[in-house]
Formats: sequence, structure tokens, C-alpha cells
Amino acid sequence: MKDSLNIRYCSRETIENIQVFSLNVVLYSGKTVKLIFLYIPPKLNLTEKKNVLLNIIDKFVSLHADPVLVTGDFNVDNLLPNSENFVQFMKERFNLTYLPTNYTTDYGSALDHFYTNVIQSDIEGWGTLESYYSDHKPLYIILK
Repeated sequence: MKDSLNIRYCSRETIENIQVFSLNVVLYSGKTVKLIFLYIPPKLNLTEKKNVLLNIIDKFVSLHADPVLVTGDFNVDNLLPNSENFVQFMKERFNLTYLPTNYTTDYGSALDHFYTNVIQSDIEGWGTLESYYSDHKPLYIILK
């Protein structure tokens, strides 16, 4: 797969202390998907995270563009009750749906997230893998 991966755009930058890595990838089906990987430091509170995400996602995603997958370490535990506010924010502001996982760290928290506007019928599956090099579990998604 890696030898035939068609990347149309790639950027890496830090915006307001959030690391952003963005790719436009052409899938085997010919569709282009925008991938955005984020690392959001834990020191930012929820309001600060939302404000910065407004700038970042608006910069990289237009409402009429290709399908989008936003993933990474958000440092918001989606297993806690207050996380519903963050999931709702991502849906209402960016029309991105949360793909729920169980815990994504060795400590039983779900800090790593998938958000997407890819329609469910184009998603074959997603989940977590084991990692021996990090206390965070890698996320994966299989697109049709």
C-alpha cells in the first residue's frame, strides 16, 4: 500500500501550540480524503481547545471539500460525561461525527479521537491497536 499511496498535499505546522499534520490522499477508489492529525497539549482547557480548533479546522477544511478525517491526541477523555460537550461541538461546528472507541490509552482513558464527515457506508471499520512504544494505542480506520 505505501508504495502506491498517492499524496496530493502534505503540511506540518504548529498553530497556537497545537501540532498539525495534514495530508490529501487519493484512495484506490479515486476519491480524495483529507487527513488531519492533531496533538493538543493537556494544559489547554476545553474552551481554549475549541477556540484553537476553530482556527485550525477552518484553515484546512472547507465545507464543500473532500471527505475529512480528523484524528489525534485531543487530551479530552471521551469516556467522561463532560466530553459529550466536545463531541457535540465538533458535530455542530464542523459537521464531523465522532467514531467512538473504547479506551485509547493504557490507563483506561479515551484521549485519542476520530472525527469524520465520511458517510458510514464508506467506512468498513475502525478501532485501536496495541503499541509497545507508547501508552497511547494507535487508531486505525478502514475505508471502502
